[in-house]
Amino acid sequence: MGEAMGLDNDSNHQDRELLLLRIERFSHRKAISQQALAKKAGISRTFFSNLQRGKVRWPQSSTLRKIATALEIPLEELCDIDDERAYQQDTAAGAITSGSTVNPAQLDRRTNPVVTEVYRSHPSLFEGWEAHDWDEIYSSFGVGGALTEEGVREVATQINEKRDLLRKVQVLLETHQRDQVVDMINSLYRSVQLGDEFYRSSSNHDGDGTDGHVHGNSHSNHDRY
Repeated sequence: MGEAMGLDNDSNHQDRELLLLRIERFSHRKAISQQALAKKAGISRTFFSNLQRGKVRWPQSSTLRKIATALEIPLEELCDIDDERAYQQDTAAGAITSGSTVNPAQLDRRTNPVVTEVYRSHPSLFEGWEAHDWDEIYSSFGVGGALTEEGVREVATQINEKRDLLRKVQVLLETHQRDQVVDMINSLYRSVQLGDEFYRSSSNHDGDGTDGHVHGNSHSNHDRY
């Protein structure tokens, strides 16, 4: 253990960090926590913390293969450190310069790093999440910028409530009450559209329509956080 810590160099440390980031990214896609991943892969629950602290200099190929199998990806893809380095460099280039093209999802993840911290401490809150759920929470903002830990938990709870509601609607659509559900949803949707049209019409009568509200923002605003 002491030898692994003492002989560790910057290159090994960077590669370990990149490997951990890569495992974390693929875990997010599968909505699986580190503990659940370790159990599914059949490896020690302390493996990831030991790797992060440098007690494990680099995983054995058999361990990496188990992790890749648990994540349902090829071993080569899991171990592609150069690809992860390029991804992290693109993400770090958060400042958009003239003529550059930056993936908005990468910027969202850089803006809200606390999401990852909450995911690590409350993995059950994100159980079963799909890519669009992660995109939604990463693109959510609070007062002054990125969400706080409390804000992340609140937004995650709201997303889970919406997921549960949509699941219930899908179940109802498979029953004899389908027509009633469709009629009710269409009626509510029309009422919302009429409300939006009225709001836009009122705004247009105010001159240039700038009434202090922000329109067309692609990000969710959770002002309470």
